[in-house]
Amino acid sequence: MIHLAKHIELLLLDNDCVIIPRLGGFVAHYTSASIEDKEHIVIPPYRTIGFNPQLKINDGVLAESYMNLYGINFYEANKRMNSEIDELLSIIHEEGKYKFVNIGELHFNIYGIYEFKPYDNKLTSPDLYGLDILSIKELSGQVEESAAPVMQPTLLCTDKHEEEEDRDAYIIRLNRTFVRSAIAVAAMILLLFTFSTPIKNNNILSDNQAKIVPDEILNQLKSKSILTRLVSDETKPSAPPLKTASLTKSKLKNENHIKEQKTEERQIQKKDLYQLIIASSISKKQARLLAKELKEKGYDDAQVLTSGKMVRVSIAQCNDEHKAQNMLNKLTKNTEYKNMWVMKEKSSPSTEDHHKQ
Repeated sequence: MIHLAKHIELLLLDNDCVIIPRLGGFVAHYTSASIEDKEHIVIPPYRTIGFNPQLKINDGVLAESYMNLYGINFYEANKRMNSEIDELLSIIHEEGKYKFVNIGELHFNIYGIYEFKPYDNKLTSPDLYGLDILSIKELSGQVEESAAPVMQPTLLCTDKHEEEEDRDAYIIRLNRTFVRSAIAVAAMILLLFTFSTPIKNNNILSDNQAKIVPDEILNQLKSKSILTRLVSDETKPSAPPLKTASLTKSKLKNENHIKEQKTEERQIQKKDLYQLIIASSISKKQARLLAKELKEKGYDDAQVLTSGKMVRVSIAQCNDEHKAQNMLNKLTKNTEYKNMWVMKEKSSPSTEDHHKQ
C-alpha cells in the first residue's frame, strides 16, 4: 500500500493527471499569480491537487511506473498494481478514509461518495517552493515640495557685432582619414591625365606613312580568327527541327503514370494505423519473448514496435479505428490480457521479425 501512494506522489511531480484504475484520478490545477486590491496583497502562483472519481480507465501511466521501478513487464506490473488497489479499497471501505503522504486524505462517506482534502505543503510542485503571500502598503499623503529658492535669470550685456558673428559662424567636422584618402585619389587621377600618351583616331592612312603589318597578313589573320567564324556561323540558316510528336506523347504518358503511382503511395502513407498494444516500456529481450509466445498461441500479427528508446508489443493492427475498438473488446473478453489499449500512429515505427530472432 505504501508503494502505491509513493508512486502517485512521484508521478504528480511531472504529470497533471494520475489515474488509479477502479478508484479515480488525481488531477493537478495550476493557478497563476494575482493581486487583491481590497486586501492589498499579492498571491503567488500555486498548484492544487484534486480528485475525480469518474476517471477510472487504466491509461498505463501508473503501470509504467511499476515497470520502471521493478524491471518487470506490463502484465506483471498490472497484476501487482491491481493487488495494491484491492488492498486500498478494502482499507477505505473499512476505515472510511486513507491518508496519501504529502498529497491529502481521501474520505468515503455514508452516501458512497469520495471526498478529497488536499494538503497545503506544496511538495507536489517543487517549482513553487518559497513563494508566499506578499502584503503591499498603499502610499498615503502627497510628497511635499521643497521650498528651494528660485533663481532669477540675469541678463548679460554683449556686443551686437559679436552676436552677429556667432550666428554666421558654422562648425564643420571632418574625419582626417577621409580627407587624406580623398586627396590621394584626386592626386592619382591628376597623374593619369597628365602622363597619359596621346591617341589619334586617323582612319585614312597616307601612302608615305609606314605600316607595321602588311595588308596580306591582316587578311589571313582575319580569315583564321575565332570571332569571324562565330559571326559567319550565326548568319548561316539553322536546320529545321525534327518532328518528335510521337516521342513527346510517350514521355507524357510515362510522366503521368509515375505521378499516379506517387499519389497512390502518398495516400497509402497518409492512412493511420491503429496498433493493439499489450505491453510497453520493456526491454527488447522481454518484448521478443512475449511476441514469440503470442505467435505460438495463434496471434500471427504480433510484433515488436520500437520508437526511439520506447519498446512496445502489438498483438494486432488495422487501418480503421472502429475495427480496432471491436478487436480490443473481443480480445479483452476472451483472453487473459485485460489491459490492452489502442495506439494511433501515422508513420509506422520500426518492427522486428520474431521468427528470425
